[in-house]
Amino acid sequence: MKHASDELIQYLQSEQSFLMADLFEFQLVDGTALRYSTFDADFLCDDRLYSSTGPIICRSRTRCVIGVEVNTLNLEVVPGPNDLLLGAPWLQAAGVGALDGATLVVHSGNSEPSFRPQGVCPGRSNGTVSTSPC
Repeated sequence: MKHASDELIQYLQSEQSFLMADLFEFQLVDGTALRYSTFDADFLCDDRLYSSTGPIICRSRTRCVIGVEVNTLNLEVVPGPNDLLLGAPWLQAAGVGALDGATLVVHSGNSEPSFRPQGVCPGRSNGTVSTSPC
């Protein structure tokens, strides 16, 4: 059985609906953190701001398990013409190794329907980044 905090249980019992977003944090080798949200507005989680502007990021399915499980998560990153990675266009920067050795943390963020740009982030997946051409 999965454990939920009293705060989460109260929240779920008090609201009829809530909003969800995937929150992606790329930690580059040089210490740069890039944070993106799939939500329509910026999302604040654990005092970290996840930007709603930037590349479109889609992920493969995930599942929740009790304990530790090794798995593969596929991301599709679709940068726009104005999306930069270390000052260069995303595809160009990724192609020359800007993401080599980077780590990725994926949160599943939640917010109230009234939407305040912050939420709770109970889900977390960690991993390393590897790039491949489409």
